[in-house]
Amino acid sequence: APSRLGYDGNQGRGYTA
Repeated sequence: APSRLGYDGNQGRGYTA
């Protein structure tokens, strides 16, 4: 699910770490 914590260039959406 999208997150403000980071960003995944491959998926073009936020990511959680």
